[in-house]
Amino acid sequence: MANTAVIVAVVAASIRGAGGVGIVMETVGSGVVGSHPQRSAASFHPEIKWQAHSYNDMRAWPALFRKGTQFLKIDINWQRGWLCARQQRVSNRTDTRGCFILNHNDPSILAYRDDYNTTADLTAILGSHGRHPLWRHFAQEDRVFVALCFKAPIATMCDGGPDAAAWISLVDDLVAALNAVRAADTKLNVEFVLDGGVPPAPCLLQRWRPWVSTGGPATGFTANGSASGDDRWQVLNPSWASMMKQYAAAKWGKFVNSSYAFQVWEPSDQSDIMAASDVYTAVGIAHPPGLRFAINIDVGQFEVFASDATGRGLNEAVGELGTATAIVHMHPFGFAVTHTNSAGSVLIHFQPDSKTPGPQSGTGLPPVILPKWNVSDGPPSALSAFGCTSGTFLASSARVGAATVYAIDDDGQVKFVRSAPTVLDGAGPTAGILQPGCQSTSPTAVKASIGGPHSKCGLSIALLDTDFQPTGPAACVRVGSLGITADDVTVAAVSHNVTLLATSQPLPAVTAIALFSVDGTIHCASVTFPMGNATATVIQAEPCDVGTAPSLSVGIDASSGAPVVGATYSGSFCFNTETRNKQSGTASCSQRPVAQGQGISYAVGTIDQWLAQLRAPGTLDSCSTHILRGTLTQGATPQTTVYTHNNHTHLGALHSAGVMADSNSCGIPTLAKNGTILDAWELPLEWTTAV
Repeated sequence: MANTAVIVAVVAASIRGAGGVGIVMETVGSGVVGSHPQRSAASFHPEIKWQAHSYNDMRAWPALFRKGTQFLKIDINWQRGWLCARQQRVSNRTDTRGCFILNHNDPSILAYRDDYNTTADLTAILGSHGRHPLWRHFAQEDRVFVALCFKAPIATMCDGGPDAAAWISLVDDLVAALNAVRAADTKLNVEFVLDGGVPPAPCLLQRWRPWVSTGGPATGFTANGSASGDDRWQVLNPSWASMMKQYAAAKWGKFVNSSYAFQVWEPSDQSDIMAASDVYTAVGIAHPPGLRFAINIDVGQFEVFASDATGRGLNEAVGELGTATAIVHMHPFGFAVTHTNSAGSVLIHFQPDSKTPGPQSGTGLPPVILPKWNVSDGPPSALSAFGCTSGTFLASSARVGAATVYAIDDDGQVKFVRSAPTVLDGAGPTAGILQPGCQSTSPTAVKASIGGPHSKCGLSIALLDTDFQPTGPAACVRVGSLGITADDVTVAAVSHNVTLLATSQPLPAVTAIALFSVDGTIHCASVTFPMGNATATVIQAEPCDVGTAPSLSVGIDASSGAPVVGATYSGSFCFNTETRNKQSGTASCSQRPVAQGQGISYAVGTIDQWLAQLRAPGTLDSCSTHILRGTLTQGATPQTTVYTHNNHTHLGALHSAGVMADSNSCGIPTLAKNGTILDAWELPLEWTTAV
């Protein structure tokens, strides 16, 4: 998309509201789930994307850009008097005209902050000539569109009174400042769009040209005259609840030839997102700039919900297969999935990793009994790629601490290779060590066990050799007085190069990440074994998020080749919802999460980003500096898989879905009644590049 623009939308809307792939398999009981109709590749519309709506806390922007955001809508809220005087980020607190803060809802004396971001912050970023870390996102080949949604005195802005004069004067200054910084830096590729009722007011139709608007005179739906101001309305921006169907019935009016994307605000539930997508596609008129949903939910969640329309991810009902328990990606066969049937047998089948599976996928292969799996161990609690032989994976039973190695032959048949003995005399999960480039390494697996060599060890992490025996002393993870069980723990490990404090040269090492949950809190720990040699080490587990049933997986990033660690967990907190994005009392990045409902969260980053995150103070949230954290869908007990498909990194999770209920507008999935569902989010190519 050469020479396209990033648009920041400033929305003036006091009279109305503004308006790489994660895989999730959901086991939702018995029976077959209804799915959206299967579509051919030609019917997908990759031009359907999103606009990040009311993300007014700029601390969230680095993660937003890493998730692929190109369109922003921020709320320009006009305040006067006491609130402006108390703001840390307002330079002229005594300006009688007032000030512009970035927030959707009006603050009150009972719900306000003194640290709202302001329009001056946006000007400072753009005017930094590369010195501000966010500047580079506005200087890309693809233009950024920023919609400015003004919370304005709509009813009185043309009455010539003092309020109208003060507000218009502030907007004049803002437009002049943004035009000036853009003119002073030719590397910037950003466009601003007027929104929220500006400039439909008659007195504003000729003001602030050449900026375009999301509204105008009604005649502007078909006309483009400049004297009448019809030409100001260049961005079609209907609400899903009212106007979109009317505009579609009229074949989009003049906007069918617009160089701007259509925008629709601001559904959170999958049923509304898919219905709006269907209205857009049913018109049958190609619109290359595409359709952008103004979303308050997480980008990953939107991509899952819209995948049937875009073709980028997956949201598939896969039928009645019993209780799914574990998943791993096995190229080229797709996903190997284990599940139990009504007779208690452990089965395995292959699930396609694409809406248009190729001839080598596992499509059509029937489920088979998992060979020589000890049913008394319970079903596998985790699957992981194992060793350097393609198609080999490890099935682990955390309950008893045992594991079994399997291989997939060229015909897609699962073959038993050997059983791994129970090690370390403790229950807990075993996982294969990811070996980028498959370099030779002595440790081949990592084992987390409940307990340890002394009473302060609530958890032990050991490296295992090719015979699944410890290569040396296990690392001791101190957990205080927390009582954890094997089912609470997940572990993953990668072989990579690290630079230690004692040397400036990177050395080969194995790093293990472990997560466990207790009483609705996720705890994180990491241990690095230099040269892959186990040594007696004591580490402390720290609270890192809220939720239950965490699961880890590792893979190789499709773009950078770096080892990637992905986690999912349920019962978590949705940081980004319509209610929470718009509230005036607590900033998005300052929310205190609580374990709640059916939200499934993800956390994904390279191994180096995970280590940096775990060294930093605080817990994970949607504004985390190093790794990406957000909401993927609703459900419970996920099993994660990280893999590469179609030259993109994907994040995956197998999970069961309980009663689907909205939680503060946290987006309701539709395929959540019965059966098993596969959801997918395709991560953007440069998602690993942190600010």
